[in-house]
Amino acid sequence: MAAVIPLIAAVALSAPAQAADRFAVQLADTQGFEGLPGSFTSTIPGCPTGSSTTDRAMVQLRPGVFRGTRTFTCDSGIGSVTVNLSARFSDDGSVGTWAVTSGTGAFAGVRGAGQLVGTPLPDGILDTYTGTVTIVS
Repeated sequence: MAAVIPLIAAVALSAPAQAADRFAVQLADTQGFEGLPGSFTSTIPGCPTGSSTTDRAMVQLRPGVFRGTRTFTCDSGIGSVTVNLSARFSDDGSVGTWAVTSGTGAFAGVRGAGQLVGTPLPDGILDTYTGTVTIVS
């Protein structure tokens, strides 16, 4: 048994370290109110464009509050990121926060959070997400 403990310690110490890439991100998400997928542009490496969907939503009109989950899928096929978001809205737009809940493909293990500002469009909204993301590889 005494010989097993140093062996376990040696294996644990020699395990490869995971690299993490942390960077600022900006994502502009255009979505319509008719329920169709939206489209986005971003500064995420390998994911300059893609589609967005609302997976879950709770809307309270007075006061104007939106809480939900959105998934952003890269057109390049490298993966997707799902975020929880919470925003207050009015006729002038919205402000809120977002936090990553999961990722797929190149974004498996992604973490991140930030703010969002929404600008009204005639039939929808342009949400601009800013913040920091860490991708563990």
